[in-house]
Amino acid sequence: MTSKMGRGCIVGVCSVVAIIGLSGCNGNLVPPDNSLPVIADFDFLELGMSYDEVVGKVGEADRDIGSGIHLKVYQLEDGTELILSFPSLDNLTAVHLYNPESDDRQQILG
Repeated sequence: MTSKMGRGCIVGVCSVVAIIGLSGCNGNLVPPDNSLPVIADFDFLELGMSYDEVVGKVGEADRDIGSGIHLKVYQLEDGTELILSFPSLDNLTAVHLYNPESDDRQQILG
């Protein structure tokens, strides 16, 4: 039989383990492995989809460089950037692949 103090310690340890386990959860379905995405990770993109749909698949963008329009930028593993254009966050209107080294921009969708 376990004493009250022993049960309290077990509950306390379990609580700490649960808190530590959940603290790494950021609400995204993307595992937080710190690796950058590749262009193929965005094959699901379709014009008209919402930013929330994109976030559900690949997580939050690295930054928003837009003014008057949301330009969500995802840094890719190869050093290029994928720029998603949203006049409103519920309507993807264009996707560009940008290479900062050559200052080259290629339209992917839109």
